[in-house]
Amino acid sequence: MVTIISRASWGARAPRSRSTVAWSRRTGFTVHYSAGPTSQTARQIQNFHMDSNGWADVGYNFLV
Repeated sequence: MVTIISRASWGARAPRSRSTVAWSRRTGFTVHYSAGPTSQTARQIQNFHMDSNGWADVGYNFLV
């Protein structure tokens, strides 16, 4: 069984911008994993992506 933890549960920041694609137009998804330390949190990954890379949000569809 896979448990999906919501953004609210891990304390996600609001994205700087957002674009959406209708479910009917989606053809797949990609699961990424971090090569960082196992102590790294989802919020730390999001902070790095937004603050260091200048991205609008965390760069992953799912974090494992």
